[in-house]
Amino acid sequence: MALSPAVLALDCEAETTFIAQRFLEIVAQTQRRRGAVVAISGGIDSSVCLGLAVRALGKERVLA
Repeated sequence: MALSPAVLALDCEAETTFIAQRFLEIVAQTQRRRGAVVAISGGIDSSVCLGLAVRALGKERVLA
C-alpha cells in the first residue's frame, strides 16, 4: 500500500470525540479514580493530552 495525502484526511472533530470518550471509559473502569493527573512539558504532545483529558473529564477533574 502506497502512502498518499489521503492518509491525512481526518475528521478531527470525530477523532477528538472518540479519543475523549475512550479516555472517559478507561478512567471509569479504574476503581477509586475520579480524575487524572497529566504531566506537561509545554510541548504539543503533552498539551494535546491535557486538552483531551479536560474535554473528557472536565477541568475540575484534571490536575496538570
